[in-house]
Amino acid sequence: MSANGRVDVLAVSERARRSLYHWSRESGSAWQFDNLTTTTGSTDPVSELSRVALRSDGAGGVVAYVRDTHGEVVRYAGAMRCSGASCALKWAASNLTAIATLVSQPPPRETWSVDARVHDGPYAAFHDGREIVVGRGPGVRRGSPTDGIKCYMQSASGGWEVADLMRNTTGRQPALVARAVLHSSPVVVTSSEGLHVLGTNGSSELVEYHCASAGLASCRLSWPTSRASSELAAADRIVRGRPGAGAGVGAGSGLNVVAIHGGEHALMHFERHVDRPWHPRSDYQLLASGHLHGFRYEPKNQPIGIAGYMPFAVPHRVEMFCRAFDGDSDPGFRAGAILHEAMHRFNEGGAHDANEQDRFHPHDKDGRSLTKHKHSSHQITLEFLSDLSQFPSDEVPLIVRIAAQSTARHLLRELFSNDPGWNLGRPVP
Repeated sequence: MSANGRVDVLAVSERARRSLYHWSRESGSAWQFDNLTTTTGSTDPVSELSRVALRSDGAGGVVAYVRDTHGEVVRYAGAMRCSGASCALKWAASNLTAIATLVSQPPPRETWSVDARVHDGPYAAFHDGREIVVGRGPGVRRGSPTDGIKCYMQSASGGWEVADLMRNTTGRQPALVARAVLHSSPVVVTSSEGLHVLGTNGSSELVEYHCASAGLASCRLSWPTSRASSELAAADRIVRGRPGAGAGVGAGSGLNVVAIHGGEHALMHFERHVDRPWHPRSDYQLLASGHLHGFRYEPKNQPIGIAGYMPFAVPHRVEMFCRAFDGDSDPGFRAGAILHEAMHRFNEGGAHDANEQDRFHPHDKDGRSLTKHKHSSHQITLEFLSDLSQFPSDEVPLIVRIAAQSTARHLLRELFSNDPGWNLGRPVP
């Protein structure tokens, strides 16, 4: 890399000493060599298979990350120090695996141990002035090895945190783990939305781990190819090898991912724009509460359906049927049904057409109150389930998000008499 007219080259020695070598050259000067492992007094022999992730520190210095022979991540920091007219890099080494604080959600159990070592990587990025290092490494589930995604991030206080993103986002559910394991090396990129770690799984789906700017405690898992345009055929979701990604490419501040189609070897482009929810959570809570139009919820022993509203018989009551509360009831759909019936009351009836369909009334995501826009009952359910799947609270389980996404897609396909003009996971025009 080049910084302030100086060229820096770092490489791992394949000899028995397994050291990190550094060559540097100032403009018009001869090359200088240094064995950084020896200079810093590091006791961590560098793996000859290690990747060297290299970044400028923004002040004329260099930061490099490698993994040692045990899979632990070691950080070499070369800070620029000047004495009079003479300036040079002063190097220091630290073992991040040894000093990082584990961020585990939920806490580790005997069936899944947390191991912060890596065997692929490291890969590095910066976000909001904080260093981020990512690699694939061992994770153990019921005694069977599965690759986890180990992410090291500087905390706001300057210390280090580490998390296994796969473990934290799947909740150790076997079906989700199978889809979450990366079979390709990860791509690490940052955007205005935070950190994105992308790769492909065993089914050649694109997998994204997204951590908001708040840190490793706010990471989520998704499959972008599963929520791509409905115009994509199933075969178009097949990605070959390691995708490439860039943030803020072109207009706007979105995320762009480029990959090779596995069957036709064609170039594929996935684009994600910075988006926002349809409505604030407080608006949904207010509509569902009954305070807007003075109604209440009452239980009813009804074996069919989940909820109902009869404007002529009981205009101030929404009935919740038994199925809304049985053991198989999806909580996201139950909440959507409550909003659906509440919107019937808000619209003074607002019945569906002869095909049980509604019109979708387009509106911007402008942050205005929900009541400032016209909604049909199916529409408010769709918008809520879309927000639940795309912008959930941290406490919402992944399985609830996936169910909300599936139900929202069904609503889009079947329950509108006009074309809503958008698809789940894509920004609203």
